[in-house]
Amino acid sequence: MAKSKDSAGKNVLAITGGLAIMGGLGYALVNKLITNVYVDVGNPSIDATPFVNGYLKTKVPLTIINNNVFDIGITSFFGRVNYGIVDLADVSIPFGFSVPSGSTRLVELNMDIPITEVLTDIGALIQDGNIFNAILNKIELNGTVVVKGRFAKAKIPLENIAIPIV
Repeated sequence: MAKSKDSAGKNVLAITGGLAIMGGLGYALVNKLITNVYVDVGNPSIDATPFVNGYLKTKVPLTIINNNVFDIGITSFFGRVNYGIVDLADVSIPFGFSVPSGSTRLVELNMDIPITEVLTDIGALIQDGNIFNAILNKIELNGTVVVKGRFAKAKIPLENIAIPIV
């Protein structure tokens, strides 16, 4: 026997409602995952041989804190370090790693800062009268950490995270 139009409509409505509930649960899982992961930026350090081929070799420590009741995986991080409006370097974590439940993991972002390029950009800002961005600004990290939990994957944006100098 063929189904009536009413029963087909009810099936579509039931499927749509089920998908909406699953979407809501997915959002809740991702939100819970994100709110329990913290990233702390430490003081940068300069390599023992800091100047290589015109670049200043620098490392910035990131501490990733997992307050979830389950282990998480950091699948990637890609970002940029800026001094005000001057780009200093691209940074990334090119490999994945895990952070066990209730623990922290320290990783280092390696930066190769092109000295001549940065000094030229800062000099141009001074010439343009933009003293604040040339001298009085702060170094910041911007990027995205991709986190994978047991049932969800989420992108955690890092925006204007100050990198302490001292």
